[in-house]
Amino acid sequence: MRGVFVGVDVAKDRLDVAFRPSGEKLTVPNDRRGITRLVRTISRLTPECVVLEASGGYERRLLERLAEEELPVALVILATFVSSLALAVGSPKQMRSMRRCSRTSRR
Repeated sequence: MRGVFVGVDVAKDRLDVAFRPSGEKLTVPNDRRGITRLVRTISRLTPECVVLEASGGYERRLLERLAEEELPVALVILATFVSSLALAVGSPKQMRSMRRCSRTSRR
């Protein structure tokens, strides 16, 4: 299936996953078994890109496994992204608006 994107919110104990465009969601433990299950699921979809949020090193095992499977993966460092956005957008008012949108989209 073409046009599939996968987003992974990484936490110490779990991986919250969202698939686009289907909207399907999945949560697996952030351990060897959960990562194996997730990588198998993602591999079957042949995604355009898997995006992981850098999370203090908790993403490392999943990142390594995705790379071993030669899946397209991007590691996003949220603080860097927000800083870059602030430079691009400029106005403090616009940044407040962007933060509100960001908080709403996480729900």
